[in-house]
Amino acid sequence: MTDTTHSPRNLILIRDPLIADDLDTALAEMHPDHVVVRVADIDDATDALATVQDVRVVVLELGPAELSSSALQLALAAHDARVILFGPAAERAAEDSPWPVLHRPFGSDSLRRLIAPEGPPET
Repeated sequence: MTDTTHSPRNLILIRDPLIADDLDTALAEMHPDHVVVRVADIDDATDALATVQDVRVVVLELGPAELSSSALQLALAAHDARVILFGPAAERAAEDSPWPVLHRPFGSDSLRRLIAPEGPPET
């Protein structure tokens, strides 16, 4: 059994379980050493960020207006995580969003492009 106590975390707030599974799989392929934390709503996400350390990637099924007006935005400020928005509200506001938006349909490559590489490219 692998000890994941100090592993980096990725947080997913996606309401559709099939889409959440797809994101979970894509993130696991990109970061096999990370643990994925799935939450059901904004309150759960805010609570998770208060207790979970080393959050690297956060994918939220929220529009930018909803995130901006929530306590979740303050909780995210305490982490150096890459925040990616997803869903219809995010897609409608993508052009003016301060956060990157993952458009549907998506795949591992489109998600990978939104996640900034860690460190300089290998030579």
